[in-house]
Order: sequence, then structure tokens, then C-alpha cells
Amino acid sequence: MQEQLTNNPPDQTVITQGVIAELRAWLEANPVIVDLAGAKHGAELHKRAKIAFDELEAERDGKVRPLNTQVKAINDAYTQVKSPLNRVRDELAARLEAYRRAEEARRQEEALAAMLKAEEARKAALEAEQRERAAIEEANAGVVNAGVVDAQADADAAFEQFQQADRAAKIAEKDSTVRIGTDFGRAVSARTTYTFVVEDAFAALKVMGVSEKVKDAIASAAKAWFVVKGQPPLGVRRIADRAIR
Repeated sequence: MQEQLTNNPPDQTVITQGVIAELRAWLEANPVIVDLAGAKHGAELHKRAKIAFDELEAERDGKVRPLNTQVKAINDAYTQVKSPLNRVRDELAARLEAYRRAEEARRQEEALAAMLKAEEARKAALEAEQRERAAIEEANAGVVNAGVVDAQADADAAFEQFQQADRAAKIAEKDSTVRIGTDFGRAVSARTTYTFVVEDAFAALKVMGVSEKVKDAIASAAKAWFVVKGQPPLGVRRIADRAIR
């Protein structure tokens, strides 16, 4: 049986490699275009390169578009579920945050009260210690019934009360940050995020200088300004660049 040969045309990448080779050879042979004939030939090659690029892109798009359509369908199916999930999750987070703020405020008040109580206990302990020292000094001076034993007992009791109050204050301070425990491992707690707000652009630029990123951002904003105002803002120049591409 005679085998049937199928002539599959080469894909556009192979064809384009040939165009690239032809252009490179011409560019190497013509480092400078010196006459109209050379310019005409170069223009034809330029047009050919543009056609090759368009055909290359069309072939790529023809292969990729069905895949992109399939990916879009998959993403859309999941987005239809993810979006309402995020909405209800955000609502729940808002309610949890409201509870956290209220509970944390209450605990902070308790922590402050515990700190004040510990401070009062500390002062009372110092006063009791001073009375103990005074009683000891009187006893050493020969005063009868100076009350050293009672003063020492009062000082010890006051110091113990201070230690208890101080421990309670430290525990209250530690517990003032609200963490909501779950059965899924880590507790739910507030996370700190930072947002940079420009309050004085001129002051910031004076310190940081005008980087390329800043220039690009200004240029982008200037384009939008030009669309509305019909002219670039002060400090920005609109340059026309006319060239064969």
C-alpha cells in the first residue's frame, strides 16, 4: 500500500524565522541607506516584517483564544461563588471587629483600673515600709512598745498585696488584646496594616527626589489632565515623536 503523504504547512513561527533571517542579511549588507532605491527596498522589507508580525500574532491568538475562553469560563464559575462568599465574610468580619473594639475597650478600662490599684498598693507598701523603719529606729533608741512587730507584719502584708495587685495588672494588660479562639487552629485577631497617605507631596519630593516611577506617575496623571483641559499641566511638556515604526 502506498503511503499517503500529508503536506502540513509550516506554522507561522517557522515562516517568521525566515523573514528575520532575510532582514538580518539585508541590514548587514546595508548598514546605511544611501538612496531612494535602498529606502524603497527597506520599506518593502519593513512592510513584510509587519505582515509577518500580524500573521504571527493572528496564529498565536487563534491557538490561545480557545484556551483563554476556557480559562475565563473556569474563572467566571469560581468568581460567581467567591464574590458572595467574600461579601458575607466581610460582613461577618465587620461584626467581629465591632465586637473586638468594644471588648478591647472594656478590657483596657479594666487594665487601667488594675494599674491604678497596683499603684495605690505600691504606695501603701512604701508607707508601711517607712512606718516599719520608724518603729525599728524608735526601738533602737530605747522607746518602749515601739510596735516593731506590728509594723513589720503590716509592711509584709502591704507588700504582698502590692505583689498580687501588680500581677493582676500585668495579666489584665496582657489580656487587653482580644483574640477570639476557634476550633480551626489559630485564633481570630486583629492584624495591623499600614497605608501611606500623601499629606504634602512637595515636602515628600524634596526629601525623596523625583524618581523615574514618580515621573511615570506624573506623566500618567498629565495625560488624563490633557484629555480634560486640552493642554498639559504646568511643568509637563507634550512632545510629538514622528517616526517610521
